[in-house]
Amino acid sequence: MLAPSVNTPERGPKITHWEGRYLGPVHGVDLSRLFTAVLVPHPDDVEVLVWVNVWTSRNLSGEYRGVSFCSMVPRVLTDDWRLSGWEDWYKDGC
Repeated sequence: MLAPSVNTPERGPKITHWEGRYLGPVHGVDLSRLFTAVLVPHPDDVEVLVWVNVWTSRNLSGEYRGVSFCSMVPRVLTDDWRLSGWEDWYKDGC
């Protein structure tokens, strides 16, 4: 799947009910003047990679104000999760 900045009509499956979910690991990053997107496994089907916008340069009023849609989980927290048995997998072949 091409990065969103290529402006292709191809879009991957949508993520619904993403509030409170952790997305990752990140397989790719697409940076442009207008937004930042990351390529991550779909939370409902980890075999499918999807692009997710994580930042945009404009707010809902169209003003140039950076808007973040999510935040990174601190490494210390993921290390604690791993110690308690949590696992994440990086999809090969990307």
